[in-house]
Amino acid sequence: SVRKANALSDEAIEAKRRFDYYYVEAVKQKVLGNHDAAYDLLQHCRELNPNAGEVLYELGLYAIYMNEREKGVRLLQDASSLEPGNIWYLETLASYYLSRSEVEQALPCLEKMAEINPNRSDILGQLVNLYQERQEYQKAIDALNRIETLEGRDVRISLQKFQMYIELKNEDKAFQELEQLAADHPNDLSYRVLIASQYMLLGHMDKAKIVFD
Repeated sequence: SVRKANALSDEAIEAKRRFDYYYVEAVKQKVLGNHDAAYDLLQHCRELNPNAGEVLYELGLYAIYMNEREKGVRLLQDASSLEPGNIWYLETLASYYLSRSEVEQALPCLEKMAEINPNRSDILGQLVNLYQERQEYQKAIDALNRIETLEGRDVRISLQKFQMYIELKNEDKAFQELEQLAADHPNDLSYRVLIASQYMLLGHMDKAKIVFD
């Protein structure tokens, strides 16, 4: 039984060695621009190991390039399923979906990416835009809060949150955002003017007058 186990182990090692050889050769041919050769080598790699995420990913890119959209997306999805922690697979899928304005498909990819790497404000920024487009304002605010934690409070973020709270009919929360911003810059009266101006735009002339006074 020990001999049999060793034989199986040796066979697995040899299979991996062959896979690694052909995969490295495929990548090399791709870099050299020999795409037909690279594609054939990747197909051979898939025969050696049907569950190699890196192979499915590369084949998915080739399929999309060859206008085999459904096949390509399916391969990319399979690669991502095999390696759920691989943010690059998800990023490729999200970019592809966004290039085709397929928001419903892109959103879960971006959400998973933000879960894997919570410190990437660019991903959170994309989520903000998509949530806003779908009128999911509370989710957009939550994403903006995470950006604010990473980068600090600034006018752009505060104004975005202000507008979304207004959309949610929550004026108290909206003006809290501006008040916090003004408190961060007590010597800059332009922030107080901003608050008064927003009160005026919303028809609250009495509140605007108090701030101006």
